[in-house]
Amino acid sequence: MKLEKISKEHLDKFLAMVDEAETIAIASHVNPDGDNIGSSLGLRRSLEKYGKKVEVIAIDTIDDYLQFLPELDHYKEASLEKYDLFIIVDCSEFDRIDKAIEICKKSKKVLVIDHHEGGSIKTDLNIIHSDSPASCELVYEIIKRLKLPIDKEIATLLYAGLVTDTGRFLYSNISELTFYTAADLYKIGADFEMIYKNLY
Repeated sequence: MKLEKISKEHLDKFLAMVDEAETIAIASHVNPDGDNIGSSLGLRRSLEKYGKKVEVIAIDTIDDYLQFLPELDHYKEASLEKYDLFIIVDCSEFDRIDKAIEICKKSKKVLVIDHHEGGSIKTDLNIIHSDSPASCELVYEIIKRLKLPIDKEIATLLYAGLVTDTGRFLYSNISELTFYTAADLYKIGADFEMIYKNLY
């Protein structure tokens, strides 16, 4: 099995869009879950360490069961009315990003990273793979293949999203790549004991 899903063309375009942007926003769906928060905040931290100004726009309250996750202080109100690049993760319907819609529409470029079928958003770049069990799996692949920064906090966020959206690796849409991703996040330093203790 080839342990990758995203085309080189899409990866190159993703990096070009990031490199061209001075300001970047990330948003996800209402009723945030582990994959939503993990992919949003994990990608934000990686791009910030890469040298970019990045914000995750808060569009809903985070449930108590996820309050243990790192980086939650970066889930906050937008500071700008528009951005050079607006990234939507873990959803591909405009109405699911709620109050961030207007900011998204004003922004120069928009891209989507998602694993749900049937998304109708047409953007400058759609990285949508419905055979992935979690958006965190796709964000991990983007970070690793583009050699973007990754540390223990990022690994913990992505691992938490992977665990929650796969039902602790029980669902049928997991693959060899899912376990490879989990193993590498563990190797990087994901605090899996803290994740399991708080979630289960």
